[in-house]
Amino acid sequence: NYLKIRNNEKFIVKRNNKKISVNKIKIENNKSLLISNKLIENNKKIILQNNELLIESNELLIENNKLLLIKDDSVSVNHQWSDPSVFSFGLLLSTVFVIVAQFYLLGTQYVVDRTALFLYPIIALNFTTLAFLFGQKSLLARQFVAILFIIFCTWHILRSSNLVYFYDWWFDKNTLEVLKDMKMEYQKRQNGKPIKLHTHAVLQPAFDYYFQEQHLDWLVEPFGWDNQPDTVKHYDFYYDYDDELPILQSKYEVVKKYDGGEFLLL
Repeated sequence: NYLKIRNNEKFIVKRNNKKISVNKIKIENNKSLLISNKLIENNKKIILQNNELLIESNELLIENNKLLLIKDDSVSVNHQWSDPSVFSFGLLLSTVFVIVAQFYLLGTQYVVDRTALFLYPIIALNFTTLAFLFGQKSLLARQFVAILFIIFCTWHILRSSNLVYFYDWWFDKNTLEVLKDMKMEYQKRQNGKPIKLHTHAVLQPAFDYYFQEQHLDWLVEPFGWDNQPDTVKHYDFYYDYDDELPILQSKYEVVKKYDGGEFLLL
């Protein structure tokens, strides 16, 4: 029993020594932790100082942003005349003013037909800028103007587009067919003499164009710079409006009618 007690004492002492050494290590670790905690407190001070600096810098940023907003307001006021709507409306009004001024000061005629085509893109430009102008206050207003413009353009295209004639020169749509009919008549002739044609002054330029462009040697150069029918000279064919028939029917007979009788080849 004595030996057992002695051995137990030794074992207990060894175990206690081990625990004491472990506790010492823990204590030392705690000391190091305490030291590091002091560093953390220092870090807290640094973080607080940095935060204070950040707050101050944020206040500076806010003040700078206020200054920028004020500057932006001044820029928008100074650049009012660069607004697209001001430019487009000014372009339209100045163009109209110049046309009217030329009429009264220089006697220049008002622009009509193809001479007024340049007004279309200016008007279209004003439609688009008008949509943006209303859109600054209401998105619904901008959409309404845009839809209205689209409907107008679609209606205009459907109304005026075709593959037969140009809207402004509708009276020239039969020119090629008339030339074809006269050429068939020429081919029936045995003597090979060119055909003499006369027509109205409005209809003559189209015949003269094809005469030169296609080198029509079977046709004498078209005449027709007169607004009144020519009943003095002799022509093989006469192409004119149907309302001229009472004057010409004593010397010519109708060969073919075009557009339901609106134009006649005599």
